[in-house]
Amino acid sequence: FTSTRDLFTPLKRHRMQPKFNADEKVLCFHGPLLYEAKILRSKKEGGSYMYFVHYQGWNKNWDEWVTEPRMLKQIAENFEKQKKLLATHMAQTKANKQAKKVEKAKKVKGGSDSGSNSRASTPVSDRPAGRPPKRSLADDEVSTSSRDDDVSNPPSTPVTTKESSRKKGRREESVEDLCGTVLSDDVADNKYVIDIPEELKYVLINDWDLVVHQKQLFKVPAKVTVSNIIEQYIMHLASQDICPARRSVATEVIKGLGEYFNVSVGPQLLYGIEKLQYKEDCESAGAVQPVDIYGSAHLLRLMVKIGGYLSCSNYQEPNCKVIEEHIDDFLTYLDMNRSMFFTSKNYTPASPEYLAKCGSK
Repeated sequence: FTSTRDLFTPLKRHRMQPKFNADEKVLCFHGPLLYEAKILRSKKEGGSYMYFVHYQGWNKNWDEWVTEPRMLKQIAENFEKQKKLLATHMAQTKANKQAKKVEKAKKVKGGSDSGSNSRASTPVSDRPAGRPPKRSLADDEVSTSSRDDDVSNPPSTPVTTKESSRKKGRREESVEDLCGTVLSDDVADNKYVIDIPEELKYVLINDWDLVVHQKQLFKVPAKVTVSNIIEQYIMHLASQDICPARRSVATEVIKGLGEYFNVSVGPQLLYGIEKLQYKEDCESAGAVQPVDIYGSAHLLRLMVKIGGYLSCSNYQEPNCKVIEEHIDDFLTYLDMNRSMFFTSKNYTPASPEYLAKCGSK
């Protein structure tokens, strides 16, 4: 006689087998896009398996543990899905940029863009300008196939259904107000203005909320540093079908960003609560360069200062236009891969001892 328990034992064992194997190449969701990846190892956690993956063509600092729902086999059907997701994402990004250009042109024509345009600028103070809209640091880092990476933050000020309907019409305006007020660099008439993609504006605003209101610090040294991001973009340029001369110029522009970052981060890119961290982890470290310990959030803050830098520089206008164009390409790259670069996992709550030392409440 075979017991019921014995009958189900093989079935249970079968269910416990991993769907993927070490060294297997897969497609892995990261945000709304699928990336080619290789499984380095796996582990059983609870009732499911997790896999440590390396994204092909990306620095090893992006290696991470993921769950099975985020992974697909490398078969023709899934490669086609990858292409469709990328095409949709690129089309949406292009449409957003075009809509922004049209809106900007209308404002200029109507004479209403003076002092009230929608550009986001880098923080120079901890302005108490209200809280940001209900939105996570990078909503796109969570796709329907990557819920295990849900790192969305609760809104600083809860919004009820009734309040939501009442404030819905004002939400977009509040985003623009915050971009112009909270992140203002107080330069009203820059000759060159770097347009920040809409989704990256939300990242800037939520970065401000995390640091200023929620008293969190961007972890340093960062898992993925500014140097890593610059190197990754140079690798991306090498993989693109563009002429060598344009690739060379783009590479020099991006390397120049690293030099700007080193001299700008201390005096211009920090909120008050972060200055002690800079003194402890950067200045006291001697020869350590900021690009080698700071990460994506501070690099994005630099992006919105570039227009002011170019406006005050001695560069000829054609050269400034070239730099502006390559910065725009770089921002598009960050926007396309924002789930790779921007996540609230990069932040950690400041300790009571730290807050006491820096005089923050």
